Amino acid sequence: MNPNLLNKNDVQRYLLWNARRGIGWIHGRGYHWFRDVFLSLARCFEAMAEGPEDHFLLSCIYYMAGDVHFFNNAPAAAIRAFKKSARHDPAHAEAYRELGERYAEIGCLGIAEKYLKKAVALGPDDTWARADLDDLPGQAGTSRQRPKGEERDTWIFCELCARNEFGRALSRWEEPRSSQARLYRAAAWGALGRADEFFREWEGILEADDPISIQSFHWFFIPPPILGSERFWESLLKCSHRFLHGNYLYHRSLWEAVHEKHRRADDIHNLQTVIRLYAWFELARIRKDPKLLKLWVEKYPGWKEAAALKDRLHKASGRRARSLPKI
Repeated sequence: MNPNLLNKNDVQRYLLWNARRGIGWIHGRGYHWFRDVFLSLARCFEAMAEGPEDHFLLSCIYYMAGDVHFFNNAPAAAIRAFKKSARHDPAHAEAYRELGERYAEIGCLGIAEKYLKKAVALGPDDTWARADLDDLPGQAGTSRQRPKGEERDTWIFCELCARNEFGRALSRWEEPRSSQARLYRAAAWGALGRADEFFREWEGILEADDPISIQSFHWFFIPPPILGSERFWESLLKCSHRFLHGNYLYHRSLWEAVHEKHRRADDIHNLQTVIRLYAWFELARIRKDPKLLKLWVEKYPGWKEAAALKDRLHKASGRRARSLPKI
């Protein structure tokens, strides 16, 4: 984007409106919006920035960008963003705390200690920064063991994707040995808009039986056309019994409703139930089936998003769901 063609006040209002929605909103908008709109406008606003208020907003924007990379298992990319945040507002104690945490995560404990001390000096009431400083193992200058094997490959893969280097990331994992590796490859293909390759990876996942974990990284890079397809959600349903860890895009009320309904169940059971319900929610939305949503709302009355979607679709369809799908 050319900053000379944009109105500064409009850009400022847009960035501020999105920032106030929180990190869940920013991450949930997905990779293409984050890269092509949010960060692009942030760079344009940097060229327009004048007073302290502008730089404070930019500090907040890059802090949130750092959180996005942190959620996506890319600590090095997060460090670059948090440094920009601190550069725009040198008094931003939380940015220094995050820098300390991320440097500790990659084993640079001496650097981590420096940033955590800075965070404590700027924010003496920040109990998180103090706890992180106290928890640094060993002496400054030592280094904790770096990830190895598939864990290391995953880390490098995520960092390359954070730099938009999807081809390099895919070339490092040309022969995935696990469904989890295929899940990462599928996300990269999704970011490139290659739906055929995306679903080819999912076919390999469905043919296997090993456990999998769908994380923030995987949701972030799936483009809207794939998220809007029945094929994706049907694939997710078929392997939902294999999820041992993971999360989903939003619907906090769904997680709370499931825990209320299944208090005695373990967290893995509840996670798998939530993922299946979330998949059925999306299928009902795509198929415009309010009757199915009505049944789920009756079973999980605390599920606010399903109730809202049911009301929106109610007049658009007269189809009936005779029974609940098995969960």
